[in-house]
Amino acid sequence: MFLSLPFWGKGLPYKEAGAGVGFTRRGGSTSRWYRSKYKEPILDMLGAATILKSEGHDIQVYDAQFYKTKDFDDFFNHLKTYEKPEMALIRTSLPTLNNDIRIVEQLKRRWPDTIYAVFGPCFYSDYVVDYVKYRKTFDLIIVSEIETVIGDVYEKKSHCDAPGVYRKIGGDYIISNPTRLMSDLEKIPPLDYSLIDYPKLERFFLQTSKGCPVSCKFCPYYLSQGSKFRVKSITRAVDEVKTVVSNFGAKRILFRDPNFAFLHQRTHEFCKALLKQPIKFEWHCETDLHRLRPDDLELMSQAGCTRIAFGVESANLMGIKNKMHGKPPQVDILKEDIKACKALGIETRAMYILGIKGDSLGNILETIKLSMELKADISAFGLPNFYPGSNLFNDALKAGRIPILKPFNEEAIGYFDAISNQSEPPLIYVEGLEIEDLKLLRDLGFYTNLVRISRMASKLKKMVKKYRIKKRLKKRLSFPIDV
Repeated sequence: MFLSLPFWGKGLPYKEAGAGVGFTRRGGSTSRWYRSKYKEPILDMLGAATILKSEGHDIQVYDAQFYKTKDFDDFFNHLKTYEKPEMALIRTSLPTLNNDIRIVEQLKRRWPDTIYAVFGPCFYSDYVVDYVKYRKTFDLIIVSEIETVIGDVYEKKSHCDAPGVYRKIGGDYIISNPTRLMSDLEKIPPLDYSLIDYPKLERFFLQTSKGCPVSCKFCPYYLSQGSKFRVKSITRAVDEVKTVVSNFGAKRILFRDPNFAFLHQRTHEFCKALLKQPIKFEWHCETDLHRLRPDDLELMSQAGCTRIAFGVESANLMGIKNKMHGKPPQVDILKEDIKACKALGIETRAMYILGIKGDSLGNILETIKLSMELKADISAFGLPNFYPGSNLFNDALKAGRIPILKPFNEEAIGYFDAISNQSEPPLIYVEGLEIEDLKLLRDLGFYTNLVRISRMASKLKKMVKKYRIKKRLKKRLSFPIDV
């Protein structure tokens, strides 16, 4: 049985987001979430389950995001409607790690004979692996990408000695080969969405490539997927699209590639191949918009693209010098492409990060002004995420802003409870600012752009909110906020 476990804490966890490492969005009530159709399929779990099913094995998938439960007893009563498994494979994520450990500890009391294995992209980090070993909850810890070893894990179970698989023997974990295997996307069959409650999905997820050679130092993609760009062939990618559209009625697809249009010629070939198919659907992607020209965008639009997300990141040139992110934003190119997208009916989502190494209050305000100049349909502002093993994390550790947690103790448990995309980053990079200031600046960027795009009926409310944010910032910082 594959299990994505429920989460009863604050916020809404998205295990597939952030290259599968996961994050938690703000928001205290989960009732609205469960009423919504918007669910996110978990690609590596679905891929591994599809592999086993395609080989003739009888497997079950329980994804708790499709079911509303209020506590463990409620969850377990629902779980009992499934057949008790010989092995439970738990798909975890960084923000839900402690939550998942606690639920499995309770599951073991109800199903003591079941073998419990844990996997997920967050195990790119030795720090996370060592922490899970310290908790001693699981019989197997799968560090390799699950699709590469699922056959061996299923066949050998607790005796699996595949690369990147830790086995618990007695009170210790041993591993025969510590190599972390990365998946060959060409060998993963088209995802079988019948394994989950797919009619509840607003959009389907597919992946035609993994890895990102750009390797921005705050980004989880290069950490969990590596910097090598791995691709599916055009034929395999198009076949998978045809499968989800024809077999499951997909009308909207999000390509979860970290940099969809990284290979210019491949993008053209893929779009032209889609245009030859007698299927209709719309699709979204995330990519580096700098790499695309208006004629590329026109072809993508013809092939069904209706939304592009892209990172502008920052107007902070020191951040680039410190190798926090790639090249400086080329404003003229971005303006031209955003204008072309608007003409084609492609929605644009620009992403910015505030408070990276080398940032200052002035830099952050310039980044917000840049967002106003570019005029994307949606402008999203985030704060740094201190993923274990990233440059941000290592710098914070050296500076003493993250406690040294080895040997692991209760403080470590508290630390992993706090990790998420909405956690409060240790501010070692921006002198004179506190976390509350960064949050206000993030909200300032958000409302500044909302004022621009809101209809007249709601514009006044957004302007009042923006005014109050600026007033609080001026009071806190004694600095003119000219945005």
